[in-house]
Amino acid sequence: MRPTLPKRDRKLRVLVAGYDLKFIRDILGRLSKLDDYEVRIDQWASFAPPDGRPSIDATSWADVVVCEWCGGNAVWYSRYKRPGQRLIVRLHRFEITTEIPHAVDMQAVDQVITVSPVYQEIVRRELPNVGAERVVKIPNFADASIFDRRKIVGSHLHLGIIGAVPKLKRLDLALDILEEVRQHDERFCLFVKSQLPWERDELWKRPAERKYFRSVLQRIQTSPILQGAVVFDRFGPDVANWLRKVGTVLCTSDLEAFHVGLLEGMMSGAAGIIFPWKGASWIFGDQFVVSGVQSASQRVLEMGQPDVWDERRRAARRSVERYELDNVVNAWTRILVEDRDPSEWT
Repeated sequence: MRPTLPKRDRKLRVLVAGYDLKFIRDILGRLSKLDDYEVRIDQWASFAPPDGRPSIDATSWADVVVCEWCGGNAVWYSRYKRPGQRLIVRLHRFEITTEIPHAVDMQAVDQVITVSPVYQEIVRRELPNVGAERVVKIPNFADASIFDRRKIVGSHLHLGIIGAVPKLKRLDLALDILEEVRQHDERFCLFVKSQLPWERDELWKRPAERKYFRSVLQRIQTSPILQGAVVFDRFGPDVANWLRKVGTVLCTSDLEAFHVGLLEGMMSGAAGIIFPWKGASWIFGDQFVVSGVQSASQRVLEMGQPDVWDERRRAARRSVERYELDNVVNAWTRILVEDRDPSEWT
């Protein structure tokens, strides 16, 4: 049954259910400040499916339920939502590698949100019972008011990576770039803001992950070209301040759904260099995508000239304007009350 939402003689009641709300928290904060919305959180302890789990009194209170991540939360609400209640599920890359989305009663879901056209098509292919017309894309965002800070002197010589684990982030390729660049200009260095692999138990238990990171760290310690040129900064919420010293943000990943860290870097006014994972051109633009280490290294060396770097970082900033928080919030305010066309997000 398609929802019949109440007339707006009171605030729209929006419940957001999920175990990890980091990608939606700022959207909720902005919605809560608007006069037309009342927002509550159903905080889940894990991604796993429920086992007779009681929820807060959402089935009688909420007009709209948003499940952030397609996990046990989506399974539960697809089974117990009341008739006429609108249910929206946002699905990230991780969930599609699990069996949990197949346990969701997709006939009860009004729309599924993905963050890029690549994952829009993956969801349609892997979950055909959703219905292609209900799978839409609303991208991730960055708050320009937080990231718009003055770069420090010399930042045009500083490369940065946000998130270096798991190994599919390909820190080794970033080191390849740095080694190539430093053979011509030793002023360049690399800053890495990331969890360390042994801080994530589920990764460190995998022999392939341990072997990879041990070889990467040994390389940093033993390479004459890299010694003293790679700095690991502690993972934490101070990304906007950390980005003041980063002039070029790298994304050397094999695979990404969107890469919020890269977006934040470009929103901060850093230039972007992106390896060609599927969907990168749609999100960030062809002009920032390189073919490999050699072309990336050449671009970095060119940005050793401050005027070249300044031109490219300004182009990067312009390219991500559409992902500013207010633009994405506007898309969310519409999908809360109406079905959206799958072909557009704005």
